[in-house]
Amino acid sequence: MSSFIGHGLAALTIGKLFQPEQVGKTNFKWLAYLIICSVAPDIDYLVNSLNSANNEGVRITHSIGYCLFLPLILMTYFSVYKREYIWKGGLQAFLAGVSHLLLDTLVGSRQGDPWLYPLLIENYRLPFGLLPSAGAISLSNYYFYRNLLIELGVLLPIFLLFLTGFGKIKLSKAWIIILIAFLAFFLIWSINLTR
Repeated sequence: MSSFIGHGLAALTIGKLFQPEQVGKTNFKWLAYLIICSVAPDIDYLVNSLNSANNEGVRITHSIGYCLFLPLILMTYFSVYKREYIWKGGLQAFLAGVSHLLLDTLVGSRQGDPWLYPLLIENYRLPFGLLPSAGAISLSNYYFYRNLLIELGVLLPIFLLFLTGFGKIKLSKAWIIILIAFLAFFLIWSINLTR
């Protein structure tokens, strides 16, 4: 699995991508909702009845259907109260929810995720990892900090380059080259981790 920070960065990037050009108009409540959509599948760590040990080894919260639960609630709200936001807001929430599965899949874990649950119980995963796993959350766990550093070293340049490409932020050519170098360094480090 990817870390909460990685999922949160994905949600913030999606929010920034759709943000109006007006300076100073950041909607923090909306960004918080996108972050909640992006981390919601990891509720199985907090709610015992949802974790894989209690569901025949299946992470039921890591399916497309579950990832779309909160976005669909939002679209229902928009369809009744704020129709002008239904497509733009719905698309952002959908992307934030599905980004969770994408990032977790990029970890290349042995288990994988049941994307099509309950239709199929088959787990989908990459045969290799582009991102490190989050590691056990513990203040004394060296691997937690190392993996978080590597994950940020991969994701932050990607998200910044993505926002630059869509004209949401402006970076000089020198910064773009630096970001690509950082991305390459951390990506090579991540790929070479034992899994």
